[in-house]
Amino acid sequence: MQDINKRLKGKLLETQEWYVGLLTRTAVECYLKKEGDFAVRTSEKGGTLEFVVSVRGASTCAHFTVFYEDNAGWGLNLDNQNTFPTVVDLVEYYRKHALPGGNSLKHPVKRPKWYLKHENLSYDTKRDLLGSGNFCDVYKGRLNATKSVAIKICHGPNGEKKDQDLRNAEKAKDSLIKEGSFMAEYRHPNIIKVTLSIIPVHTMNINHTNIEHP
Repeated sequence: MQDINKRLKGKLLETQEWYVGLLTRTAVECYLKKEGDFAVRTSEKGGTLEFVVSVRGASTCAHFTVFYEDNAGWGLNLDNQNTFPTVVDLVEYYRKHALPGGNSLKHPVKRPKWYLKHENLSYDTKRDLLGSGNFCDVYKGRLNATKSVAIKICHGPNGEKKDQDLRNAEKAKDSLIKEGSFMAEYRHPNIIKVTLSIIPVHTMNINHTNIEHP
């Protein structure tokens, strides 16, 4: 991912309101309500990260994988005639021109209110480890350097990566997203508050904050 960030050349993707982080196709479609709604997300397949432009069409949602070529730049997988210095430039272009298939990027969907950046969290991977599983680790940490949190991180399979292990890791990741998305919206005086952070690195976090619901 550091390689990808270097290619952005100053136009940081995370600062854009339409960038929603590491979300699955099913999860992002929940936020695309009307025709022309769009977002850019990060997708992970077999340990490889890629950017995807998701847009609501007249009847269904369309998803366009973004590719990068060293001598060309960033482009859509269905339109290799147009390439751009950054993903931000790509999105700005297609907000003015139709996508392959005729859809248009009209209304940016803002990132969910529970979205956090990685720098909002602090923890020590050795000293703060609370427990481990096949696909998740739990750490104690701090949110914005002030609130005590439990951080659940989804990772890939340990040891040799077999196809079934990778599929199980994908299922664990999807389950974590669903759990966090639901709990981030749930409010009850007897339930601790949950803040979900889905970030564009090889981890995903659910932060269970020990504070009362406001």
